Amino acid sequence: ALQGGYQFRVNPEEIFERMFGSENPYAHLFDEEGKEEFGTMFGYAFGGMKQKPLESLPPLIVPVHCTLNELYCGCLKPVTYARRKLKPDGRTTIEVSEEKLIEIKAGAGEDDRIVFTKQGNEAAGIENSELIFLLKQKPHSYYTRKGKNLIYKAKVCLADALCATPVEISSLDGRTLRIAIDEVINPHTIKIVNGEGMKFSNGTKGDLHLHFEVIFPKFIPAEAKSAILVLLPRV
Repeated sequence: ALQGGYQFRVNPEEIFERMFGSENPYAHLFDEEGKEEFGTMFGYAFGGMKQKPLESLPPLIVPVHCTLNELYCGCLKPVTYARRKLKPDGRTTIEVSEEKLIEIKAGAGEDDRIVFTKQGNEAAGIENSELIFLLKQKPHSYYTRKGKNLIYKAKVCLADALCATPVEISSLDGRTLRIAIDEVINPHTIKIVNGEGMKFSNGTKGDLHLHFEVIFPKFIPAEAKSAILVLLPRV
C-alpha cells in the first residue's frame, strides 16, 4: 500500500498484454516444452541455466606395445601417457603426463582392452572420459601367434632332417623344449606339441605348431656324392 491508502492492484500479465500484445513477451525464447533453448539470450545471461546436457567425452585410448613373451607369461607393465586435466579454476584444462601400472594377464592378445572408468580426459561441466589401454603385440623373431596356438619355424640342416634328429627350441618363458621327431623332415612337415601354445590365466593352454625350414648344403664333395647315391637310391 502507498501513502494515502492507495493500493496498486494491476495484474502484471495485463500490463504485458497492453504493451506487447501478449501475456509473455519472451515466449519465443522457449521451446514447446517450456525449456530454454541452448544459446538464447537467457542461456548466456544467466550462465547457461537449463542448457541441454553436453555429450560425453570420447575415451582416451593409449596403445600399449607388448612383447609376445609378456602376453604369454602375463606381467605388470608401467605405462606413461598424456591426458587433459582441469586447472584449479575448474574451467580450463592442461595436458599432463601420468604413469599407471597395469596388469596384463597371461594369454592377453592383440586389441584386448584394459579399461579404467572416469580416469581419462577431463573437461568443465562433464564427466571424465574412460581411460582405455589398448594392447598391441610386437613382432617376435621366431614365434607367431594364431589365436591360442603358437607357430615356430625351426631351421634344420639337411642331415638332421633326413635323420629325424630331435629339435631343441627355447619357449617363451625361458624353458628348453626338446621335441622328438618320428619322421623324415621336409619343408611341408608340421609337428604339433600339445599344451605348449599360449597359456591363459584361467589355466587353459593352446598347442605349439612346429614348421620347418630345411637348410641344404651349398656344396657336396665328389666322394660324398657317391655315398649319397648308395644311401639314397633314386626312386
